[in-house]
Amino acid sequence: MSRWCDPAWGYDIRRDAEAIIHLFPRWGERHGRFYDAVTLKERVLAPAHAAGLQSRVFHFENIMDLHPTCYTHFGLVLEKPAKV
Repeated sequence: MSRWCDPAWGYDIRRDAEAIIHLFPRWGERHGRFYDAVTLKERVLAPAHAAGLQSRVFHFENIMDLHPTCYTHFGLVLEKPAKV
């Protein structure tokens, strides 16, 4: 896992022991977490599924069509199933 921080905004963020910190001046975001597949499963999907949530991961192939500054390639939706 890596974390991105803008030093102007992320100066007081608590560091995860295993995370690699990347400083990006003028990024404009406090912090962002970027997971590999194994860490995503361990830290996000497994707890979500244990809590009864359903997950869908989307791959955005046309990000430059959305906006030239778009940098996200994936999205995650967690849903609570409807009661029947």
